[in-house]
Amino acid sequence: YVWPLPRYLCPVWISLDVLFSTASIMHLCAISLDRYVAIRNPIEHSRFNSRTKAIMKIAIVWAISI
Repeated sequence: YVWPLPRYLCPVWISLDVLFSTASIMHLCAISLDRYVAIRNPIEHSRFNSRTKAIMKIAIVWAISI
């Protein structure tokens, strides 16, 4: 197999592949944890869930992935 892009893009490609794969797995874990909390404590979950907290959760997942 011959790399079709410039040589310097190979490590960038690999790094981004690892980053996006890790972020995807972390997002699935965060969704699973959120669903677990929603089932375990439905009243508290619906009362304390907001758009700001959702954005913060996404930012935390990306920060951990990096």
